[in-house]
Amino acid sequence: PAMAFPELAARTLPPVALGLFVAGLFAIVMSTVESYSFLAASTWSHDFIRPWRGVNSTSLARDTRFGLVITIAIAVVLAMAFTSIIDVWREFGSISAAALVIPVLRAFVFTHESKPRRDIEAFILILIPALVSTAWVMYKHFGSTGEYPYPEYPFLTEPVLPGLYTSAILHGAVWMMFRGRKERM
Repeated sequence: PAMAFPELAARTLPPVALGLFVAGLFAIVMSTVESYSFLAASTWSHDFIRPWRGVNSTSLARDTRFGLVITIAIAVVLAMAFTSIIDVWREFGSISAAALVIPVLRAFVFTHESKPRRDIEAFILILIPALVSTAWVMYKHFGSTGEYPYPEYPFLTEPVLPGLYTSAILHGAVWMMFRGRKERM
């Protein structure tokens, strides 16, 4: 099914039209790769590096280029490790959903209370559930027998669930901690 359109084009189009069709497909793929790579690189430099170093246009450009190299290296590793883009989206979707669903809901529900005091607290509240879900994914791929891929997740549980449970527990603990401080004041 993935090769249906290219195969149909190869069988029906004359050589010049086939060349334009293939060039169009290549342009679509490359523009997507370029936009996601540069978005990830600028996120790296603006959101991860800039708060630590401050604003400096020279270092910002260098950090963005370094982020681009990191992004491309990760993309190449993922392309070599996975045979299907559906598997990539499924596993990374599970990790990112576990890390972000409850913090985003919490930001909308608790607009004036129980906010993390510092950026590092927010980072940890997102990082720990992501690591729990990542551990679930890694167990499937590198399970106790060392086979790749291991046939199932631990306890037959999708990776998003333990990450969401962890996130809910952490956010509940932070909420209780701040609520207790607010009541004492």
